[in-house]
Amino acid sequence: MMNWILLVMAAVVAVVGALVLGGLVSPRARLASREVRLRASLDAVWPLLCMVEQTPAWCPDLPNMTLLEEAPPQLRRLRLLDDAGDAIGEWTLVSSVRDGGTQLSVAEVVVLRNPVQRFVRSFGSGTARVDGFLRALATQVGEPDVAIGGITMHPSGEQARAQREATAADSAGP
Repeated sequence: MMNWILLVMAAVVAVVGALVLGGLVSPRARLASREVRLRASLDAVWPLLCMVEQTPAWCPDLPNMTLLEEAPPQLRRLRLLDDAGDAIGEWTLVSSVRDGGTQLSVAEVVVLRNPVQRFVRSFGSGTARVDGFLRALATQVGEPDVAIGGITMHPSGEQARAQREATAADSAGP
């Protein structure tokens, strides 16, 4: 009986150890970018992009955000915050007029400090938050069936930049 208990405990320790080790070798920063082309004009889309810091009712799953940089109506950089108000990443929204409508790209860089969380999230696409936002935005402008494309995960140059920024943010402290 005691051998079974020790065997189960050893298995639990091995699984937890594998999760931590897998997370330690996974990149701390994850980059995902998506884009959408809307028929709606940039004049109709830009005000909605300016609402994201207040977590609009049409997209309640957004985390808290603060504005870092703005160049209307082409660029908004936002810091993503967790419930405690700590920075967890950034969004860069770039919009332009295209064929009478709006071309919008959203790039998300998220810093995952917990190694277990990094390992578990390395199996997903990492675009769920951005996809949800773009679908809600498209629905808000009357285009619920719009195609979302342009996934980019961990491109080498951007990943290195995101990793440097994550390291700098960690050394700056909370």
